[in-house]
Amino acid sequence: AAPPAWRRVLNGAVTPERRVVAASPPATATPPPPRAAFSPSAWLATSAASAIEEPLAKAVRERVVARAGFDVRCVRATTAAEGLGYSGVALLCVSALGDRVTPASHPRAICERHARGVAARKREAGRTAPSARADVVFCAGDHNAPRPLRAHVAVLEFLAVHLLGWAPRDADALARTLRRTYSGAKLRAPPWVRSRPRPPPAPRPPAPA
Repeated sequence: AAPPAWRRVLNGAVTPERRVVAASPPATATPPPPRAAFSPSAWLATSAASAIEEPLAKAVRERVVARAGFDVRCVRATTAAEGLGYSGVALLCVSALGDRVTPASHPRAICERHARGVAARKREAGRTAPSARADVVFCAGDHNAPRPLRAHVAVLEFLAVHLLGWAPRDADALARTLRRTYSGAKLRAPPWVRSRPRPPPAPRPPAPA
């Protein structure tokens, strides 16, 4: 059976039933609002941000190429997720509900493509095909917001089972211990946030008499 329309839209396929044909505006239509006046300060801020972000993005791309051997611009997450599902590799995504850089629809689409790969492998190999799950941990905040303790625990539990080969019961015991031991204050800060307090400013030398 064909997937629902919203699933097809998330996967990038615009279905005919979702297309909306714009009708001609009536003669008494409200005129469009006037264009905003040019703002030199806004233009300068945008130009400055681009001048900083472009070299930084280039440096990140070159670093990844040097260490991992691939260009991040060539990565298609949905295609890779489908390959992981076909190969029987588990997948975990962490997404912030207020993220405007990678919205919540992105991990949903990734998980759907992962499930498509799992289904394709099962059609070919039958019951002997490896099965793998794809999960999403949603949390509050935006793209750079600190992740809550439960997101960190979910990642640790996922790595313990699928990378280190722990039994699920042992990973669950680890998760329970972490929830009891930590309040989350030390685990919520992302790696680019300073974990140490800033040193006090050095005393100024006395002014000459």
